[in-house]
Amino acid sequence: EAPPYVALSCVRQPEAGRLLAHFVNYSVREHPQVDGIGLTLEIPAGKRVKSVEFLTPDEATPHAPTQGRRTGQRFEVTVPRLKTYLLAVVQWE
Repeated sequence: EAPPYVALSCVRQPEAGRLLAHFVNYSVREHPQVDGIGLTLEIPAGKRVKSVEFLTPDEATPHAPTQGRRTGQRFEVTVPRLKTYLLAVVQWE
C-alpha cells in the first residue's frame, strides 16, 4: 500500500524471529514525505508479534514503537512517515 515511487524489500530472519522491511522513497525531491504506508505480512504459524520498531536516519527522534492488527496469520501495521529511508523491524515469538 505505497505509491509507485516507494520501494519495499523484505528479509525474513527466522533464526532471529524477525522480519526486516526496508522502505526507500525514490522521489524524495517531489515527495519529501510519504505518510501512512500500510504493511501487511504473514506471521509464521504458532508465533505472535512481540514488537514493531521503525528506524530511520532521517529523523533525530526515532518513531515510537507501534501496535498492529492481526487477522489469522496476517499482521497489518502502518508506517507513520517515510522521508528517504526507513527500516521496520517486526519481531515475533
